[in-house]
Amino acid sequence: MARIFVSYSRDDRDKAAILAAAIEDYGHEVWWDAHLVGGDDFRDVIEDRISRVDAVIVLWTESSIKKLWVKAEAMLGLERNNLVPVRYSSDLTPPMGFEHLHAEYLGDWTGEKRAPEIDRLVVRVDGLKSARDRERLANLVDPKLKAKVQNSNILRVVMDSALPGGMRLSRLILGALSTTVVLWAILYLVNLVLGDEAHVVNAGQLLLLFAAILIARALDQLVLAAKGRSSDRFFDRAFAFACQMCVLVALALELAFIIFSAANGGQPHVNNDTFQDTVAMVVVLLVASYSVRGLLTLGRSLSGRV
Repeated sequence: MARIFVSYSRDDRDKAAILAAAIEDYGHEVWWDAHLVGGDDFRDVIEDRISRVDAVIVLWTESSIKKLWVKAEAMLGLERNNLVPVRYSSDLTPPMGFEHLHAEYLGDWTGEKRAPEIDRLVVRVDGLKSARDRERLANLVDPKLKAKVQNSNILRVVMDSALPGGMRLSRLILGALSTTVVLWAILYLVNLVLGDEAHVVNAGQLLLLFAAILIARALDQLVLAAKGRSSDRFFDRAFAFACQMCVLVALALELAFIIFSAANGGQPHVNNDTFQDTVAMVVVLLVASYSVRGLLTLGRSLSGRV
């Protein structure tokens, strides 16, 4: 999620509000002076915000090009190499010092949240976000390695590339990793409480669960793209709900098996094998459910073209 500052003239407040809402629909955090509260020092707050955002979007209009404060905010973005200008008139000339920058044209944009104009704008913001992410990562390593990290082609691919539907690979990988840790911890704790022995941490189980979550979320993104939708959020409601349901179903099946064994004279016991079976069931349920969903979506898409 990128953090974005919107600079505009008071006369263009409606345009700024509509644009902010459209960008927020992509999962980004947008700040503009509508968020100021009573008692805030206007200049200090704005300078602080601009210093911490990933992109500064300035709205060039007949009104804003005459405003000193808008030009000052745009200059701060220009100095930080994260300025993204937009314009609402093809005949408009940006102020001196900004005319060399490409400005996204929004004159034909009618305000819908998902539009080609906003897609292009968000792509530019994502590029700036990726560059800042690589810079932060480079600052964590040895100075001798900093340039190599910033210029790494592998990192550039991971942080810049995106799946159909707009999710960046870096967000997909980090989201799958964090989800793996959370789901594995839940399963581990449940089985530890029910059983009488500590379970050995199995790297293979973690990798298998990670791969399943990665594949399932990638398939989910393809389904969204096939429906003409996009999302740069990993933890959308549908996927979070699916993960929860897979865990609950796997635990319910294991519990049913234990009860069935006890009813047939067996000794109800939860051990490491039970834990491995539960993890395996979550993996199968996740991949199977999203594979079926993907095939159904593909089938509807193909049938609609016939």
